[in-house]
Amino acid sequence: MYKFEGNDVSLMNHIIYTIYNVENIDDMRMDFLKLLKHLIPFDTANFYLIESDSDGVHTFKSLINENTLKNPNVDDVLQKHMKTGFEIDNMHWLYDTKKSSAYRLTDLISEDIFTATDYYKELFVPFNLHFGAQTTLVKNGDLVGLLGLFRCKPAPNFTDKEIFQLDCLKDHLSVRLYNARMPKDPYHAGHEGYRQKYDLTPREYEILVLLFNGLSNDQIVQKLFISENTLRRHIYNLFSKLGIQERWQLYFL
Repeated sequence: MYKFEGNDVSLMNHIIYTIYNVENIDDMRMDFLKLLKHLIPFDTANFYLIESDSDGVHTFKSLINENTLKNPNVDDVLQKHMKTGFEIDNMHWLYDTKKSSAYRLTDLISEDIFTATDYYKELFVPFNLHFGAQTTLVKNGDLVGLLGLFRCKPAPNFTDKEIFQLDCLKDHLSVRLYNARMPKDPYHAGHEGYRQKYDLTPREYEILVLLFNGLSNDQIVQKLFISENTLRRHIYNLFSKLGIQERWQLYFL
């Protein structure tokens, strides 16, 4: 089992904070990739949102790409992949699994076989890419996103430690993307159980719902017309009752 040390700990905490606290889902994905690159270097990365119909057919709905590739055709290739990616991806069977996973492409298929596929020829060859790592993002059995990191030759393949780091982030991303689909109703029944279970005051419950809806402290202060000190006191009491220390832990209650 790998351990996080030194700067990696601070960076992981910053990444997790970003996942839960950047309100716009597209901004979150872009900020996430920019931070992730300092933890796991890559030449290009794709972060997709995915929707599935009643027959289980998956569709790429939105793409955020971060890259340092010096190729003017990258946008055209990515847009084509948005339409055909599920058809030519040899690992598409993984998208039907019921839990998130992080893996190297070479964990699933040998390099010799992979380099002969249409997927490799269409998405890797034009940009001199060779190694890839992917993370399927699943919550409650629903595939909600796909994260792909890629490296050009002669960079090395993704390490076991880097896959472990992706594995540590996958559930946070899955929860955030899944919750982003939910309606933001401040009195949604899904939150009501917390009031009685944790003996919350009306104000603590109100703040809890706003936190679940992704509001920042500044936004909550303005919405409730209270001071920052008052809000901090309520959050301290709320987190004590919930038995947590960080905001992101709300999503795992």
